[in-house]
Amino acid sequence: MSATSLVLALVLAAPAPGPVPPPDDGAHFDRSGRALSFDEAIGLSEQLPSTKIRAQAVRERELGDRRISGTIAQPQIWLQPGVRLLPREAQAFTPQAMITQTWSLGRLGSARRKAAKAERTAMASELSARQLAHRLEAARTWIDLHTAQRELELARHEGDVAIEWVARAEAALRAELILAPDVAEARAYAAEVRSRHLELEGRVHDLGLQLARDVGEDPWRPLVADGATPDPRLPDEAEIARRFADVGELPEVQALRLAAVAKRAYAVESRAQYRGSQLTLGGQIDRDERDGFLAYGIVALSVPTRGAGVRQHGEIMTEVHRLEAEAADTQRALSSRLATTLHDLHHTQVVVENLGGALLPELRAAATAHEKARDVGEGTVFELFSARRRVLAAENALVAAEGAQTWARLQTWLLLAELEAPR
Repeated sequence: MSATSLVLALVLAAPAPGPVPPPDDGAHFDRSGRALSFDEAIGLSEQLPSTKIRAQAVRERELGDRRISGTIAQPQIWLQPGVRLLPREAQAFTPQAMITQTWSLGRLGSARRKAAKAERTAMASELSARQLAHRLEAARTWIDLHTAQRELELARHEGDVAIEWVARAEAALRAELILAPDVAEARAYAAEVRSRHLELEGRVHDLGLQLARDVGEDPWRPLVADGATPDPRLPDEAEIARRFADVGELPEVQALRLAAVAKRAYAVESRAQYRGSQLTLGGQIDRDERDGFLAYGIVALSVPTRGAGVRQHGEIMTEVHRLEAEAADTQRALSSRLATTLHDLHHTQVVVENLGGALLPELRAAATAHEKARDVGEGTVFELFSARRRVLAAENALVAAEGAQTWARLQTWLLLAELEAPR
């Protein structure tokens, strides 16, 4: 080995890159923000202010609907003071009083109660759909943040190595042991790693803010994903596919279907109001001129015209069909999403195994070979850094693939839990 090659090898020697483990369970990247475990994030996502307000609305609606009357109108009372003026000898006070009550012969009261019950059921289903959406959003953001934190840790480690290489290369250049292009290559590599580090810092910050929004925390302070990623136990793929076939039972679809059912019930109520006959019963008392009283009974029947309520009924049914169509579209979209999720369970596993078990070991071996070649004067700094770039890219790809695998498993677990929940 030449003297120059020997000195170059000693100057550029740096700690072996090797794989970087994920952050410790207690590692915090921004200690000004609160650190949340996955379970804590899911728990907080179920207690958002909007969720509490909707739950309160369901309870208040149930209490209010208990007071729905079977009658279609309040009793009506008429008092008519009267005076007989002429002839003078017959002047007298002749008041009249009347009371009436109207009932629907089209069972309007019953239709109202049924429509109110259907609307409450739809409200509860919409609440469940939103709660599931909040859980999925918080879970996805937590996983993305945890993955970005791991990638940031990789960039920090590689940045330390790159800075050390630059310092030693500059020292070697001052000693006239290497050329300026070698130092420029070291600086370029350090700048690349620094750029990646800054990019990841921004991503971690933004995801921390997004997680804060998803769990109802202070939206101005980014949170930190703390602890290990969960590893739920899942049934085999055949069983998952069988359960996913019940996609129509997921709250997102059920909420739209039940909203359509509620609108149909309202259409029945509207039809009973406009097309049903109404019966009015009552009584009347008059005082006559001889200081006597006359009593009358009142019976009235209101018969609807042929076109009564047609426009209102048509508008309601249009909304019914819109909701039913939206439910069908949502079910198809969810079926496609579940099929993708099922595929991702297998695909992400294969990707992780290929990256961690095949590609990374080979790239690390290649980087080691380039170091050894450089040590004996047969390699170049450019080749070494090129090998390091490939290793770092593969390490980042592995972290991203592990994050995607975790998300596929967690999404499946959350959806299966919702499908198995009692209705």
